[in-house]
Amino acid sequence: MRLVSVVIPVFNNRATLGPVLAALNAQDYPRLEVIVADNNSTDGSPDVAIAHGATVVFERETQGSYAARNKGIAAAKGDILAFLDGDCRPRPDWLSNAVAAMRRAGADLAGGRIDIEAGAGGSGLLAAYERLSYVRQEETIRDHGTSAGGNLLIARRVIDAIGPFRAELRSGGDGEICVRARRAGFAIVYAGDAVVSHTAVNSVRTLLKRYHRLGKGEAELAAFGVAPIRAGGSSYLSRKRAYLRRVWAERALSPPGRLAIVALNLAASVAQWLGRRAGRHA
Repeated sequence: MRLVSVVIPVFNNRATLGPVLAALNAQDYPRLEVIVADNNSTDGSPDVAIAHGATVVFERETQGSYAARNKGIAAAKGDILAFLDGDCRPRPDWLSNAVAAMRRAGADLAGGRIDIEAGAGGSGLLAAYERLSYVRQEETIRDHGTSAGGNLLIARRVIDAIGPFRAELRSGGDGEICVRARRAGFAIVYAGDAVVSHTAVNSVRTLLKRYHRLGKGEAELAAFGVAPIRAGGSSYLSRKRAYLRRVWAERALSPPGRLAIVALNLAASVAQWLGRRAGRHA
């Protein structure tokens, strides 16, 4: 059975890290190591990691999750690297299902399902927005061959062949490494039964800041020849029509709720455009 190194980049994740590490300690996969890569936290996140038996490494020179992931990669002993975010809680069978999916497909990368949940005191509307609009792993893996870094597995031999994450990126580095891997001939598979839970943002301000950052990331990725992750040949209007159909088909939302989702999407699109513009002029 292959050793899996789980790498978690953290920056002030004390409030969420404990449940993530507890869930990793409850995994039914018997061969794993857990590495927390701390990126200049000031809230005692490393203490939480140590209390749960994780190995802690420090990335102090470059501020960014991809630089932190690379520090974790350098310390890892496994021949599969599994990446989680500091607020993504895996189910007990997460690793065993993900590794099995890679084996069945003969793939060297896998992306699992990310379930969005409303946090304590958070907005159910924001959680619904994220489910409809943000991390939709099955679609992005099927249509674009890329996975979000909050639930991504990469075989060590891929990193040996193409190198680690691009540490200078602020956003989009998970998609970039997947594109680079596929260009090198490696395959990615969607592992729908390898599930983690992610807490939705708790404010519109935080949501818009994320999309602004994503826009900046798109501008940075252009330097590496990675286009935005969009359906091939699709126009802006066709993508928006498809999105509106998906929102209107969501029967769990009331008509006013659907209109609110559309309004949030419009605001997020503007924030992302402003981020791209800022990134191009940085």
